[in-house]
Amino acid sequence: MLRCNYNGTKNLGLSLVELLVSMTMALTLAGLIMQIYLSQKLAEQTHQARISMQQSAVFALNYIGQEIALAAYLGCFSYKGAQAVHSHIVSSSVTQFLQTPVRGWDAGVSNLNSNAALLSTQGGAWQSGGITSDLISLKSVPNSDILQLWATSASVGSISQIYSTSSIELSQANSSSKEINRGDVLLASDCITAHWLQVCEIKSSPQGIVLEFVSSGSCYPGNDLEHDMTSLVSGEVHRLNSTLFYIGKRGNSAKNPPALFRRSIDPLTGKSRAQELVEGVQSMQFVYGVNLDEDDCNSVDAYLHADQINKWSQVISVKVSLLM
Repeated sequence: MLRCNYNGTKNLGLSLVELLVSMTMALTLAGLIMQIYLSQKLAEQTHQARISMQQSAVFALNYIGQEIALAAYLGCFSYKGAQAVHSHIVSSSVTQFLQTPVRGWDAGVSNLNSNAALLSTQGGAWQSGGITSDLISLKSVPNSDILQLWATSASVGSISQIYSTSSIELSQANSSSKEINRGDVLLASDCITAHWLQVCEIKSSPQGIVLEFVSSGSCYPGNDLEHDMTSLVSGEVHRLNSTLFYIGKRGNSAKNPPALFRRSIDPLTGKSRAQELVEGVQSMQFVYGVNLDEDDCNSVDAYLHADQINKWSQVISVKVSLLM
């Protein structure tokens, strides 16, 4: 802008007012640009958080779904009646597995308070119908259901030799000795008959490993070796696993966010080991598809909550809902 001073000479500079106006406009424009940038950044962070949450939910549902699909898995052996299964173990835990490979405990409506204090499962807040509740002791978020599954693992070895009724040998080429520990419950099967056994000793051999089932002080409850196992040569061995899904908090601290936990349970001793799978799962609910008339079509007649089920052997499907 062209200015003239008092003596008529020209001045090409800016007045103080114009400088202040220019600075104000520049600061306003910079503020708007910063606001747009921060808004876009926040929107991107929110979008990424939603994607992460959805991916966590998909992973959790797929993980639980795969474990549910494997419930009652017995390898090549198809369970056709008690006469085809021989339990050598001096315990009722294996019988419970055959009767209830899927078992749940209901805790009512979804919990919407992620900061709720943890409750002990021995406090009676979780209910299961049909049989006496035997839920292990743990700390769980209140009003979130609990699911327990029983299944055998993939084959941990093929049987190459039977030593009377006290031990069997697994061939080296087809065995995974790292997956077998003393005290484990195993299913030895030739796809026609099955034998439940507890491992008392593990020894190496030129051909592989030898599993011994003779009861000893370090093998509780031990085996009652009354059934002949000679037909098991060339058969397979599987390990029995029990898994519990629940919503807990890391370190059992109420200050931590809720998360989906998977707990591996020893089928005989009840000892367990927890593993955090997905953070941010606030509540988990299950309903069970039940074949009430036990017809040959094996179809679902009703979907019930855990406290409404009378016979867990009638459960043929499970619906899972997660609140993230």
